Amino acid sequence: EDLMLQMHNEHRLVRTTRFMYWGTKTPLTERMAFTPLTDAGLELVRKAVDEWCGENHRGEDTVTITPHDLDGEWWFLIQHGGTMSRLAEAKGNQKTETLFYRPGKDDVVVYNTERDEIRIHAGSKAEWELYRKEFGLRLRSDPEYFSERKNFVLDPLRKDVGKALDPDGVPDIKGIKLQELELKFGGDFDDRIIRKSHDMVASAAERSKDGKVIKAVPDTGKMVRAVFEIEFEKCTKPRRVTIRIPDTLNVGRTGDVKAVHDWLTLREFRAVNGDE
Repeated sequence: EDLMLQMHNEHRLVRTTRFMYWGTKTPLTERMAFTPLTDAGLELVRKAVDEWCGENHRGEDTVTITPHDLDGEWWFLIQHGGTMSRLAEAKGNQKTETLFYRPGKDDVVVYNTERDEIRIHAGSKAEWELYRKEFGLRLRSDPEYFSERKNFVLDPLRKDVGKALDPDGVPDIKGIKLQELELKFGGDFDDRIIRKSHDMVASAAERSKDGKVIKAVPDTGKMVRAVFEIEFEKCTKPRRVTIRIPDTLNVGRTGDVKAVHDWLTLREFRAVNGDE
């Protein structure tokens, strides 16, 4: 029964696809050696989350936290109550009855020991902040330990877009296309443009005529979001991956995260935290 529950919970983790990332500003030479979170430490996190849920109309004594060691990372599945909902039930004889219930919610916190960072999937900014501080306190003895939001950059696209999209060195990825780019120009009107294509690089090459080179990635504007289509090995359909700087990654499924991280690290899309 315990094995079945563990497999069920890990399946729920795989469906989680949007994460926000926080690193540390602590220099590499000053970081403590990591020790796994104890049952006592996990219970302190659970109590803090349960108290927050009670204060924010999400029920009391509903919180469970289950740790999982997956692909060299610590995943914490946090299950808790949501806000009350209601549902109309047709009873027949022209009668309708209203049912009140509290839905369950799944949040996830992942700690990457190699990069000394956490990523969080949650439903609100308040929950992100709660988990960031609680896990910073219990994992690294400081509620503000994970406070660096510079986790992704898009500079490699402008530096050398061909190299940036090259999957060589990542066996689980067959091909990568840049399909969307959002550029911010700021100013009083917060000007932005969004460029889209099935393949921005191939399109730019096709439109480059008469010696006039058209760049897939413009030289001006701050790149704030990029959407990629990635072909994974053993998958018949490509999946979309979105980066929004400085700290948000959306993947097609959580099972793709490791390969995506390997590519982003290899091509220097991952910002360096704490040792600049």
